[in-house]
Amino acid sequence: MKHLFTVLILVIFCAGNNAHSQSPVAKTAVKLVFQKIDSPQDIVRQYPVLKELLSDIEDTDVYRAKTKIGSTSLLFIRLEGILYRGTEGTPLTVFMDTGSGYKQVLDVTTQSDITISDKSPPVIFLRSKTGKTTAWEYDLRAGQYRPRKI
Repeated sequence: MKHLFTVLILVIFCAGNNAHSQSPVAKTAVKLVFQKIDSPQDIVRQYPVLKELLSDIEDTDVYRAKTKIGSTSLLFIRLEGILYRGTEGTPLTVFMDTGSGYKQVLDVTTQSDITISDKSPPVIFLRSKTGKTTAWEYDLRAGQYRPRKI
């Protein structure tokens, strides 16, 4: 009976460690509040990196959200309008600044649900129209976000 108890504890311990090592990155809900931009020209003056993205946006609403996690600042730009809203979701462009200015790191179409981990650089969790959530991790070599390999 003593050996059965020891084996049972060992199985529970190993299963717990195995489940922990395969679990997704712990995500802390960082609330992103998107604000409608009334004057795209003003935001381009504030963030020159947006010049190309916002150069031809007639009949388009521009929304912005910002957050900072550790030393990493993220700027999210969402476009909505006749050309930018479909069944797949809304175009989302993410820019990251780690101290040397904002650089585009992700361009994807997604639904509205966005969750960000609290590690730096953050993992970005985006939901598709099918309801599946994809974790996007920052690839230091490429300087871009990539879907997490499972």
